[in-house]
Amino acid sequence: MPELEDWVERARGGDLSAYDELVRHFQDMAVGYAYSRLGDLGLAQDAAQEAFLLAYRQLDSLRAPGAFAGWLSRIVFTQCDRITRRSRPVSVPPEAASAIASSEPNSNELIERRELGAQVRAAVAALPESERYVTALFYMGDYSQAEVAGFLGISVSAVKSRLHSARERLRERMMDMVKDTLRGDAPSHDEQFTTRVRELIQAVKFMLTAQDMERAVTFYRDVMGLEVITHSPHWSELRYGDAIVALHGGGDGSFIETGLSFQVKEIATVCDAVVAGGGKLRMSPQDRPGEPILLADLTDPEGNGFMIAENKD
Repeated sequence: MPELEDWVERARGGDLSAYDELVRHFQDMAVGYAYSRLGDLGLAQDAAQEAFLLAYRQLDSLRAPGAFAGWLSRIVFTQCDRITRRSRPVSVPPEAASAIASSEPNSNELIERRELGAQVRAAVAALPESERYVTALFYMGDYSQAEVAGFLGISVSAVKSRLHSARERLRERMMDMVKDTLRGDAPSHDEQFTTRVRELIQAVKFMLTAQDMERAVTFYRDVMGLEVITHSPHWSELRYGDAIVALHGGGDGSFIETGLSFQVKEIATVCDAVVAGGGKLRMSPQDRPGEPILLADLTDPEGNGFMIAENKD
């Protein structure tokens, strides 16, 4: 794909329209891969959106622009792993699902469509892992076998073999339904997915990790005074002035320098509150040379580093 390297280079230079093109081209692949690992379309879209945000912020670490697809797949894998370790599957009783369906117009048709979709997704989920990945990637998006191979880091012959095995297991009649169902789940039908990724890129200024999401959100809400916008076990967003602070789950408590800083009125009081809230004081309040400012260096309970400052004037 000749335009791939151009999109990556332009995106590295801050051209969001170029990154939009990358998202549009790879969104179905990213969601399909995440879906094949998580088995839940909503979680798959969350994981893929977070992966695109992280990829944008880490573009400078991509040595070969032409390797973007395989590089992105590893980021999607990591996000899925975080979600898997933090989420518990929720089962809906059949009677509850029927009640929801029957409350909508044309309930018989909707029930039939949902039952068919459920059968298809269950059949795909039952495939061996390697076959499930290539099936979801190939049929959710309009990708060639070579593109699927590049994303997964395997040979084209391996993709062909796994697709053949999957087709044998699913049978010809089911394959038509698999294609229709997965294509219907693809995010490329409209611009909502791409728009959401761009909104995240523009709004999220600080990326933090959380070993315990509930503890992290409580700390930044109650101790640092941030407003919670969204909150889930694997991804949360908090408002800090005009910026967004994002927390993604799966951290291990290791120290991370975030660039986050807070202006406070009483630095000693805030330091005490941070420590009482589970954080640590890395540097006690000190004067900044030549300026009427006190600075302190701290970490939150998850290991994310941040600074606080008090203007002494």
